[in-house]
Amino acid sequence: MPHTHTASAAPLGQLLQGGRIPGMDALRLMAVLAVMMGHAGLIEWGFGLQVLLVFSGFLITRMLMAEHARTGDINVPQFVWHRATRLMPALLAYTALGAIYLLVRGTPLPWQAMASVVAQVHNYYQALTGAQTHYLSHVWSLSLQEQFYALWPLFLLWIWRRGLRLEWAIAGYIACIWGTRAVECLVLHAPDEYLYRALETRSDNLAVGGLLAVVLCNPEWTRTYDRLRRAGPVLVALCGAVLGLSVLHRSDSLVYKYVFSLALDPVLIALAMPFVIMAAGTPSWLGRALNARIVVAAGQGSYGMYLSHQILMHGCIHMLVRHHWWRWPAFIASAALVAWVGHLSFHYFEGPVRRALEARTRHWFQPGQRSAARPLSRLAD
Repeated sequence: MPHTHTASAAPLGQLLQGGRIPGMDALRLMAVLAVMMGHAGLIEWGFGLQVLLVFSGFLITRMLMAEHARTGDINVPQFVWHRATRLMPALLAYTALGAIYLLVRGTPLPWQAMASVVAQVHNYYQALTGAQTHYLSHVWSLSLQEQFYALWPLFLLWIWRRGLRLEWAIAGYIACIWGTRAVECLVLHAPDEYLYRALETRSDNLAVGGLLAVVLCNPEWTRTYDRLRRAGPVLVALCGAVLGLSVLHRSDSLVYKYVFSLALDPVLIALAMPFVIMAAGTPSWLGRALNARIVVAAGQGSYGMYLSHQILMHGCIHMLVRHHWWRWPAFIASAALVAWVGHLSFHYFEGPVRRALEARTRHWFQPGQRSAARPLSRLAD
């Protein structure tokens, strides 16, 4: 990140006030590309999913806090339905299209996995069946998110109604997840497949993002980040280096991975994230790059990219490698294809279907007149 004079850059608090946060789409795109590179076997740094989870928790908590500040309450059914209309249509379409693809190839369908996806318990299905490999293997994280989205607003309401400090209560939740994961690893000897996917062992990633959203509402924290703006490149690099070392050593020991590494990694991601937002809010070359039209377009389609890459990327890479392409150029070409499909999905399927569903069901939530919260949905798009 460039050493931009702070006078030419907006303060962090101001950057967080808008409907869309600078660099949001770039962060999503970089995280999905990291996931794809990991699944393609090109890198060992498997932290892309953690970035997505931390960022999702950050945006969702901001949305819930904004609604509570405006209305004094949270319409939990409306919130859960809104998240379902955002995630489920594309997920169901991918599940159906993937099934058709397997039928055409004469490959048996993973019926139980498909049912668990529809029931939003796919993370536990994968956890309890040895993390089977199929075209739905990667969507366990979406079940984890939906389960978290159903419980998180209830937890926040519980905190507010008891007059507790939000940041301390969320920190306590995170500590409980860390403790649960340690007990299941050290005492109950839960398998790797379970520890990596269960709600009670992995929701700390989302909660850390929620904690970041809360602390950045405090002007003291945002001013601290503003003062550290010039040191941002060094601090982000330091967080990245520690994160990389942590990820690379996960295979050495399950105890290290689940007691230490997976607790440290989301914290490092959360600490670095505001610096990326500040960089995206500057008029520098990096700020322009992070907000470039092609980056924003690809970032908006990141959900479709995440869904479709398991089939499209592997199929494209295998075809190109058979035609004597090197693996990295084959990956770049496949990533471009996946990004194009994600862009089409976002603009011509996900958006229209979500708007149609919300228009047809808006009357469900009219008695409380909370449907005015709709503009806030942009925060989590």
